[in-house]
Amino acid sequence: MAVAPPTYEDERAFALHHSMAEWAVPAGRDLLRRTQPFHEWINARRRHDLFSFFRSFEDEPGLTATSRFEDGRAFQGLNFAAADYLGLSTDDRVREAGIRAIRSYGCNSGASGALHGGTRPALDLEAEIADFVKAEHVTLFPTGWAAGFGTIVGLVRPSDHIVMDNLAHACLRQGARAATNNVHRFDHLDSARGADLIAKVRAENPDAGILVVTEGTFSMDADSPPLTPLRDTCRQQEATLMVDVAHDLGELGPRGTGQIGLQGLLGEVDLVMGACSKTFCSNGGFLASSSAPVKDYLRIFGGTFTFSTAMAPAQAAVALEAIRIARSPEGDTRRTELQRAARTVRSAFASRTWFTFSKRRTKTS
Repeated sequence: MAVAPPTYEDERAFALHHSMAEWAVPAGRDLLRRTQPFHEWINARRRHDLFSFFRSFEDEPGLTATSRFEDGRAFQGLNFAAADYLGLSTDDRVREAGIRAIRSYGCNSGASGALHGGTRPALDLEAEIADFVKAEHVTLFPTGWAAGFGTIVGLVRPSDHIVMDNLAHACLRQGARAATNNVHRFDHLDSARGADLIAKVRAENPDAGILVVTEGTFSMDADSPPLTPLRDTCRQQEATLMVDVAHDLGELGPRGTGQIGLQGLLGEVDLVMGACSKTFCSNGGFLASSSAPVKDYLRIFGGTFTFSTAMAPAQAAVALEAIRIARSPEGDTRRTELQRAARTVRSAFASRTWFTFSKRRTKTS
């Protein structure tokens, strides 16, 4: 007996009533074939215009954008997707910095940072970041992901322990899982609980290394933890504190110093990890510390540094120019404007009390 194809509404319900998390652990011994159910769900979402990923920009990131769906259809709208927080990626000074670097050094660093991939713009960027976060030693990575993952895997061994915020970025969580089975999570932003966990882990493991991982600002929730309780407990228990500042350095705080600056902890955090792909409108990531031995160790045993091509000279030059602007009085003005825009958008959304969605358009009342 033939099975009737699903109706439009049946397929729409199938597309709506599942989430990506349900497909994260596929079953079956054929690694390729077992991806098929997820593919069918994604295609159902595509057919009902419910899939929001893999769209491409047709022009530079700005307040508005022209984009295309995967099938080539173009659309225009307000740009809420780009992480160019201070609008520096289209600034003429930043553009020219990249162009000058290409003219002077070519388009590619040409090698791993462990070999001959270092360039003058990269060295200057390291020095600028070190001064920015008040740490003496900076290691550049090709991406922010590489910085987070590579630092954890480079420093932590299977007998060590990691204590981390439950909503830490995927690069930090995956790095933790790759490094050790001894991963302990505390509720999001609950630094008091995190401090208790650190003390408990130390009491049970007096000789193990302990890495404590959190973020300055969590991108999806736009919230920040109190860092001082974690810093104090790390010092008491001989643990190491790592803070990911990818989303707040340059974008928040006095002269753009982020939550570390706002909370008076410049120079007080053991490991400051960040990305150049947000406020600083480039690719690349970094790990800053006050330990020369840590820098040497990660440049050899941090696999994402050692076995990846180093940041291109233009990427380093763009990030350097963007950081200099972010640290200037102009940066303060841009941050003020950003906060004003954020408040305006939140207020506008909050004023809408209900939404009715249809396939063609959205009505608001």
